[in-house]
Parts: sequence; C-alpha cells; structure tokens
Amino acid sequence: MIVLLFVIMIPVIYLYNYSNKVSVGVVREEIQNANYAQLTFLSKQLDNQIDQLSMLAITLSNDPNVKEFQGIQTVDTMYSNYSSVKTHQLLEQKLKLQSASNHWTNTLSVYSPNAKKAVSSRGGAVYDESALQDRLTADWVLQKPAGQPAYFMKHITSPIVAKGDISRMQLVTEITFPIKNIQDILEQYKAGKKNNPFLYSPSQQPIQSFSGDQELTRSLVQQVEGSSSIQRGRLANQIMEMNGQNYLVNIVEIHSLHWYLVDYVPLQHMLAPITKSRNLFYMSVSVLLFMSVIVVVFLYKHVQVPIRELVHSVQRLKKGDYSVRIVGKNNDFQFLFLRFNEMAEEIGSLIQHVYAERIRSKEATLKHLQSQINPHFLYNCLAFIRSMTRLGEKEAVMDMALHLGNYYRYTTRNERQITSLGEELELVRNYLTIQNLQTQRLDYDMAVPDSMLALELPRLTLQPIVENCIKYGVERKRGTGIIRILGEEDDRFYTLVVEDNGPGMEASSLELLRRTLIMPLEDEMGCGLWNVHQRLLYHFGEESGLLFENIPDGGLRVSLKLQKKANAEG
Repeated sequence: MIVLLFVIMIPVIYLYNYSNKVSVGVVREEIQNANYAQLTFLSKQLDNQIDQLSMLAITLSNDPNVKEFQGIQTVDTMYSNYSSVKTHQLLEQKLKLQSASNHWTNTLSVYSPNAKKAVSSRGGAVYDESALQDRLTADWVLQKPAGQPAYFMKHITSPIVAKGDISRMQLVTEITFPIKNIQDILEQYKAGKKNNPFLYSPSQQPIQSFSGDQELTRSLVQQVEGSSSIQRGRLANQIMEMNGQNYLVNIVEIHSLHWYLVDYVPLQHMLAPITKSRNLFYMSVSVLLFMSVIVVVFLYKHVQVPIRELVHSVQRLKKGDYSVRIVGKNNDFQFLFLRFNEMAEEIGSLIQHVYAERIRSKEATLKHLQSQINPHFLYNCLAFIRSMTRLGEKEAVMDMALHLGNYYRYTTRNERQITSLGEELELVRNYLTIQNLQTQRLDYDMAVPDSMLALELPRLTLQPIVENCIKYGVERKRGTGIIRILGEEDDRFYTLVVEDNGPGMEASSLELLRRTLIMPLEDEMGCGLWNVHQRLLYHFGEESGLLFENIPDGGLRVSLKLQKKANAEG
C-alpha cells in the first residue's frame, strides 16, 4: 500500500512540476517584459529631460538679449560700459529664469568671445578663453572636479560650423547638471522594489542610486565589460549569476548621454509567490504522505498482521499441527482468534481419540493376524517333527523344537507391542532356521549395524515381509533360495532392506501392491503387508513405510523406511 501511494503520487508530482515550470516560464517572461518596459520608460524620461536642457541652450542662442550680449565690443567708453552692464544684468536674470523653469538642478552659462565676457545663471562667471577651449565639447561629458560633485556638461556654439575653434565663434552656451539629478530619479524608480538601477559607460565609474549595492554593481559591471552583449545589441532580459544567485539584467541606452541604463533584480524575489506556492504544495504532499504511511502502518498492524497470523495458523493446522494457538489481542480479531483456538483444541482432541481408536483397531488386527499365522505354522512344524522322529533324525527334531520354542515364546508375548530391532531380528533368525530345516534349500544373511539394534519398532514388522519373500519368491524358484537382510542409516532415515533371489514381480502386480498399501483395509484383502505399512506410518511418520522394487539380477527388494524425527517423537 505504501508503494501504491508513492506510485500514485509520482504522476501527480510530475504534472505539478510540469505545470509549475510552465507557470514560472510564463510569469518570468511577463515580469521580464514588464521590467524591460519600465526601464525603457525611465530611459526615455531621462532622454527627454536632458533634451529639454539642450533645448534651453538652443533657445538662448536666439534670444535678443543674448544677441545683444554677443555684439558687445571691448571699446572702453562710458556709454558702452553702461550698455554692457545693463545687457549683462538682463541676460543673467533671463538665465536664472530659464534655469529655474526646469525642475532639474542646472547651470546655464553664456560666453562671448568677441566681448571676452561670460554670464551664468549662478552669477560670478569669469571668461577664461584657454580653460573654455580645453573643456569645450559638443556632447554631454561627465566632469569630476576635485573636491566638488561630479556633473555633466555640454556646449552649444554659434555658429555651429566654428566647432572647436573659439576664435571663430560668436557665442558659446554652456549647460551643466549634477549627477544628483540622475541619482534622485534612480532612487525614486527603485522605491519599494528590489531593483538596483545605475548608469554605466565603459571606462567610467557607474552612477547609481544613493541606496544601491555597490558590491553587486561592481560585480555586474565586470560581467558586462567582459561580455559582448552590448556590442551585439542583446540588451534585454539577460540572466546573470552573482554571489550564487541569478539576476535578471536589462540594459537600455540613453542616447542623449551615450551611457547605458542598467537594471538588475533577483529572480528569486520576482518568483517568490510561485516559489512559496510550490513549497506549500510539496509540504502538503509530504504531510499527506506521512499521514498516509501512518494510516497504512496502523492498518497493517491491526488488520494485515492478524489476518496473516490467522492464515499462518490455519496452514499449520492443515499440516497436522493441532497444538497451534493464537495469542489473543485487544482488537476486532480477538473473537476470531478465540473461536480458532477453540476449534483447534476440539480438532486436536478428536484426532487423539480417532488415533487411539485406530491404534486399538490395528492392534486387534495384528492379534487376529497372529492367531491366523501361528496355527498354520505350528501344524507344519509338528508334522516335520513327526516325520523326523520316524526317520530317527534326533538332531533335526531337537533343532526344530528349540527354534520353534523360541519363536512362540516371542510371538505369544503380548504384554507390549513395541520391541527392539535386535529382538525382531532374532525372531526372523529362528523363523528362517525353521524354514531351512523344512526345505533344506534356504540360505540367509543378516548385515545390520550394531547401532541400529536398539531401534524400537512395532512387533512382527520384519517377519511378515520375510514370510512373503519365502512364499512368493524362494518357493517359486528352483535351487537354493537366498534371503538378505541389510541395515542402513543416514541423517533422516533408518532403512531395513529385505531381498530375495526369486523371480520378482511383474510391473502390473508391483503397481497393484503399491496401491493396495494406501487403500483402506477390506475383508477380501490380505492384511500382513498392509498392516506393517500402516503401523510404520503411524509410528514413524508420513514419510515412512514399505517400498517395493525388482532387483535387476532377479528377485524382489523390500525397503522399510523409518523416519528418524518421527521415531524420536514416538
């Protein structure tokens, strides 16, 4: 069940991962596009603001006061001095008004090479032609004066064709603004967000907001300088890794400054809601699996284990172990366990009664068999004694009387039905000697290990087998008959083998004999071998009994298999 739970969860997790991946891709693309659009809008704002400052300078070049200032000569007369001062004051006021009209902090300055004079919106301007010539630029250039804030500066000349040569110029308009203007806009842009925008230009110090992360900015500048993305025009939605974290980087060019506006934001922050939802899903799945495992373990312990124990006990009962009992537990299976124990106990009791009854029945059958065998055998022996007495064979009569007495002393002793193998062999030896005295053509050999002589087995186990060998083997053979009795032992069985050199049995007769041994005893059946086989089964175990096979050289081999374990239990 646990494996099934995991198998069920695999496609669910796979589908969720696929859905989450698609969602992350879509959200990331939308966020990237939105971030790039915001940065583009910011760059356009900066461009517009800077262009407005440039337009101020162009507008000033066409102003009447500026043109009047442009035409001032250096003639030293009272009128010219008064006119020059008046024009200077009017132009300074106009420059201040123009500068104040723009919400960026800026400075407007006008230089007249003809008059060798300068006017600034901040006042106190001094005309220094050599210094002006050195810093003259038609593009916005970042200036970093020592001990002062950095600022951008640009010059507009009139006429334009005189670019670079002050001596040919009639008017130079200078406009500057501090980088603080840009820093304020960057700070406003990143307010409430994780963005870190800054301005970048190769070989220049980056301009970033007041709260920008300088270390991350330096790391990003190093990657940007080492990359050819800017030259290839691949400026949008780049993923860069810094300090083990991925950042979304967008770069937009500010055309008026020829600088780049760079913005970077951690992807982890952008995708935080999706990541939180994913983590919540995995946590829920983990809790669900954990609770499911607990439920499965509970069911296994309180349902599966009792059922398995009940099935195992039934299997043991089926194999004949009627002593099996199930220990009662405080669960729903306790009633079944109690009923099973009662059933096993009752079955065991019934089996004991039936077994005892069958043993008594077999003992009665054995005694009946003895009563059938003994008179017939006795008549033959008495007839032999009578014949030998007439012939005067005193020794034969004495031998017959001795062995016949020993034989009947053993067979008529019914106080116990279990004997040792040694006593059983002695009975067979007396029996074979008597048979040899009668026929004078019987030879026998016994080779049983001394370690087996103390083996206990039912009385009259070997004698019926030896009698059948003589009756159906030796008596049907011309010449001397041979009976061999051998004993063998291994880890599981004791084996007694009885062989004769008679004609053996046909295959059909041999198969019929084998089937007869396992069938119930009927009135028309002979009960000698059947009785021996059944007693071996009951005494030594289910794997014990009689085995029959023909000897290749002639004769029949009967093996008595005695199971050691069963014998020990008996």
